[in-house]
Amino acid sequence: MKVILLDFDGVLNHVKSKSRVTFEDGIYVGLDKDKLRNLAKIVQETDAKIVLTTTWRDHYEIGAYKQSNRVGKYVNNKFRDLGLKIYDKIEDGKRFDRGRDAKRWLEEHPEVTDFVILDDEEMVYYTEYDFFDPHFVKTFWNGHGLTENCANAAIKILNGELIGVYRDMDDLHSIYPYVN
Repeated sequence: MKVILLDFDGVLNHVKSKSRVTFEDGIYVGLDKDKLRNLAKIVQETDAKIVLTTTWRDHYEIGAYKQSNRVGKYVNNKFRDLGLKIYDKIEDGKRFDRGRDAKRWLEEHPEVTDFVILDDEEMVYYTEYDFFDPHFVKTFWNGHGLTENCANAAIKILNGELIGVYRDMDDLHSIYPYVN
């Protein structure tokens, strides 16, 4: 089984996103349809399952057709519109450490043959960086999130055609034009 370890903020949206969503406690950046389409492309071309690593996972009930809160309902509707389904989510350990928690989830699921991480924060995986490095696609919160280039890299990682951290250099140069 192939798996996408998925963050939302900085992946399915970005600092310039126009989509907004209102929850009980305020207005937040929503999930962008073009980013969700790029995610759908990854799923369609690799048959990968989605596992939530995002902090939004705290508001999502795995296996519930109808979510009990507004965040879960919003996520379900956005994903369902593109035929996407959430398979599972990582659980927090004693101390929140996304790297350790994701690695533990993978160890508990030996059926996983390949995986990719879609995240805008590499440092949240620092405790297990060597383990995750070959599977990482770095998106940019200050850039464009999950670009088509990032989606293509994720497909290659899941299909064993690319190893190592992938950063979309076009996106990086749009944020930091002085980077070589």
